[in-house]
Amino acid sequence: MSTYDMILAEGMEIATERERGIYEVILAKEHQRAEEERQRAEEEYQRAEEERQRINNAILYLHQIDQKQPAEIAMIIGKDLEYVENLIAEMKEGDLEN
Repeated sequence: MSTYDMILAEGMEIATERERGIYEVILAKEHQRAEEERQRAEEEYQRAEEERQRINNAILYLHQIDQKQPAEIAMIIGKDLEYVENLIAEMKEGDLEN
């Protein structure tokens, strides 16, 4: 192997190591970005779940305490009548089981 070939091979090795380092940096940044996105999605899911629970509580309150009919509750809350009726039915089934 000539001196030129050895220098060329060493240069290629250095370039390959640099590329590998660059790829590792990019991969680490993408991994961090993906983890942050997963955390944001998890937080958004939690907020949505809390909102769903607040709405369900309001529906049950209107039905149990205010004695409102499902159609009226659906209109007040802005949910489908079927959703309200199903929630009330689940609540009644839960009362019967307890």
